[in-house]
Amino acid sequence: MVKSEVELFFEKGKEFLQTQAVELQGSVSKNSCEFVMKRLKSLQVNEGFQLAVLVLMYFLLIGVFRILLWVISVIGFVIFLLVKPWRLYTYQKKEIQKESIG
Repeated sequence: MVKSEVELFFEKGKEFLQTQAVELQGSVSKNSCEFVMKRLKSLQVNEGFQLAVLVLMYFLLIGVFRILLWVISVIGFVIFLLVKPWRLYTYQKKEIQKESIG
């Protein structure tokens, strides 16, 4: 099937618009990325900003680590309770002699 000149014209126009849109999107993305990087670099030089970020990260992470430690403790206790009926842990009562100076 042979395409007419009108179809070829619209097809070339469509391809041109697509390539222009992709190029425009790429340049906008690059420019916005460069702007954000410049802004971040100027903020990172500020020592007060760095200190604020460190303090906020400390408060955020201390809570996360506490929750994580609590979850690990609960999982360990559940595993202990599940293994207890098979008597993998033994209990022994021993009498210990102590010497004291007094």
